[in-house]
Amino acid sequence: MSCFLLSLLVFKSNPKKRINQISALSGLCVAIWGVGIYVIAQTIDKNSAFLYWRLAHIGVIFIPVFFVHFVYKLLGINNKKVLRIIYALGLLFLIANITSSWFISDMRWVFGSFYYDSPPGIIYPFFIFFFVALAVYGNYELIKAYFKETSTKRYQIKYYLIGSLIAYVGGSTAFLPVFGIDIYPALSIAIVFYPLMTTYAIIRYQLMDIRIIVRKSTIYLIIAGFVYGCFYGVVWLLSRWFGGIYNKDAMIFGIFLAFAFVFAFIWFEKLVRYLANRYFFNFNMVTLPTLDTQPQLIL
Repeated sequence: MSCFLLSLLVFKSNPKKRINQISALSGLCVAIWGVGIYVIAQTIDKNSAFLYWRLAHIGVIFIPVFFVHFVYKLLGINNKKVLRIIYALGLLFLIANITSSWFISDMRWVFGSFYYDSPPGIIYPFFIFFFVALAVYGNYELIKAYFKETSTKRYQIKYYLIGSLIAYVGGSTAFLPVFGIDIYPALSIAIVFYPLMTTYAIIRYQLMDIRIIVRKSTIYLIIAGFVYGCFYGVVWLLSRWFGGIYNKDAMIFGIFLAFAFVFAFIWFEKLVRYLANRYFFNFNMVTLPTLDTQPQLIL
């Protein structure tokens, strides 16, 4: 869900910008995989599990493809030949996943809990090599660029790289049971570090220029939560004091509460905007270090 929300936010910020489009598609693929895994964990029917694993792999197949494409855009690498090859291979794996048993051949009940896509089809090992190769290659390009950059982009790369490494290392453990290595894929939860670190890079170092929309969305969510809490708080209070919200005494008292809410809302909105501007989104005064200046502490 976090990846889906991040992808939606990134796309909405600038839907015409290619790097935003690719980032949104990458996050959507992770979201498809996450939702698929969640549904699979609730499924005890073998045929349904087969279907859900195929759907989950639609996201899995293109996670490394969009990852490399995003890295290219972030670093300004222009290698269309490589992109054409990896997109073509991704499409071939997708077709195999949907149309044949060469990709997922069967289901196996594991951990006494759910079905896993095991044993693999004859094409699946080639997909694993494809997945790992792109993950290693994309992170290699990020590491190489990190040591070359001296501008703000170095810090964008740093946090995106951290999230990527943690997500790939943890998420890759989900492949182990496919090959009969029955280690519970608990480390797959590490995938959440991808949207967390990317979001931090977006907010802190203006990756993809969506700082303003993140700020507004955060403020609106907090204010919406305040209104939601006040509504149910008033309902609970009137029900406790007057036995309901529709009797005469409760409605009269509710008029006074409505006036109090207006003043409380105005005060709370100003407080949230003040705190957001002062402590979370006010980075104008931060000086980013470069290799030719004295390093400074960045909080």
